[in-house]
Amino acid sequence: DRAAASYALMVVGQNKEELVKEIQFMLRGVPHAFAKGKEWKTPTGSYFTANPLGLTGQVAFVYPGVGSPYVGLGQDIFHLFPEIYEHFSELTSDIGELLKEKKLYPRSRERLTDDQIKGLERRLRGDIMAISECGMGFSVLYTMILKGAFKVTPHCALGYSLGEAAMMASLGVWIDLGQLTDRFRKSPTFRECLHGRLSAVREYWRLDESSAAANKRIWESYTLLSPPQIVRDAINGEELVYLTLINTPEDVVISGDPESCLR
Repeated sequence: DRAAASYALMVVGQNKEELVKEIQFMLRGVPHAFAKGKEWKTPTGSYFTANPLGLTGQVAFVYPGVGSPYVGLGQDIFHLFPEIYEHFSELTSDIGELLKEKKLYPRSRERLTDDQIKGLERRLRGDIMAISECGMGFSVLYTMILKGAFKVTPHCALGYSLGEAAMMASLGVWIDLGQLTDRFRKSPTFRECLHGRLSAVREYWRLDESSAAANKRIWESYTLLSPPQIVRDAINGEELVYLTLINTPEDVVISGDPESCLR
């Protein structure tokens, strides 16, 4: 009985070769995990812990921020879970528009280069309206898959960095996705203050609107694989850099003036 098992091991890979390599990593790593009483994980996402929560633990669904979508997100999802399509289509009259399929899956006669994909990623990150809409859409979709296909029901849920809205939509608190995303598009807070000109940032930093800097890119976010305290020490003294998200004990996000962040 899988549910009653004392331990569980997760192996993640994109193809057969990668899965075999991950299995070999885990075969070497699991004894170390038991010896040290800690977890063992790989950059790909394979994971094992010698101290599982087991039957005493509960399940929480955590909904991340609006900046989570990326080019190629969920491109095979309806092939893998075709039964979800009909259910999901009941929530919106235009699935492609909700999930921003033209931005996530750009058409090209030739295979896109890495530089071209990076350019598309930058443009996507710069469109907070698009990523917030498709982010909520995918949150709803993945929640359907977890609950419907995998029969995982959360005991609680939480969201961060506007993940709260995705949480509400995914768990049925807000049932009209179209109305919800329309509110985002029309809200001056999102169109001007937190997107576009970023007037909230310009006002807080007291930027000179009459100078050439008025059209300069003033805000960017960067993911760092580092403990939060090390990052806090590194940005100490930088007035225009902020530790905005702590995703895990070794995964954080800093945001602010691009030049200051890179420094």
